[in-house]
Amino acid sequence: MYKLYQYIDGELKQNSLSDFLQVRKKDIISFAGAGGKTSTIFALANELKDMNYRVLITTTTKMFLEKEAITVQDEKIIEKALQKNKSVIAGTDLGKKMSAFDEDFLKKIINYSDITLIEADGAQRKPFKMPRDYEPVYIENTNKIVYVVGMTSLGQEIKNLSRADIIADFLVKSLDEKLSVKDMIKILLSEKGAKKDIGKRDFYIILNQVDNEVLLQYAMEISSVLNKYGIQIALTKYKI
Repeated sequence: MYKLYQYIDGELKQNSLSDFLQVRKKDIISFAGAGGKTSTIFALANELKDMNYRVLITTTTKMFLEKEAITVQDEKIIEKALQKNKSVIAGTDLGKKMSAFDEDFLKKIINYSDITLIEADGAQRKPFKMPRDYEPVYIENTNKIVYVVGMTSLGQEIKNLSRADIIADFLVKSLDEKLSVKDMIKILLSEKGAKKDIGKRDFYIILNQVDNEVLLQYAMEISSVLNKYGIQIALTKYKI
């Protein structure tokens, strides 16, 4: 079961993902980071379908290829699918994964959806990352960015995280040292980290995998700090 909370004024307040992200018709929302991007995208898509929005799910990098994905670059097929099914996954077939359509085609099919959700970053199924120079891949008309963090990364050795070399250099730590709460906050506040290339877009952070009391305390601590910087932040869990 998916649950989302915001830690505000010392209290946990449950909210829906769509309300937290203040979703509006014609939003183009890109998801970056690690530790639950795809799960978050599908959780949001399910909420939006129930609200009768037509939702396009796609990628500007790579994501796992779902069996129902449309992989032909045909506007009419995607338009009809959106009208019929409300939620459509689309991209180029790479076998076990799918990759991006060319940007011109992507801009065209976005017009047929009410809301577009884009997986814009890769993390090799690891719970935390910092981006390389060419990451994340945000299309120009993205208006909201959601940076996802896997809280299980705390206490892990940096070498086990995505783009470990960049994380170690940024934190001035060795690959064998562990990621701390202080380290995570530093990366989440940095324009070399979570805030890279966000420009003037709306920016949100989701602390995912908050599945035990220890991680909950850490998530509340991180939320308290980031709230002071005006960052919209929530914590989520999928276990009951």
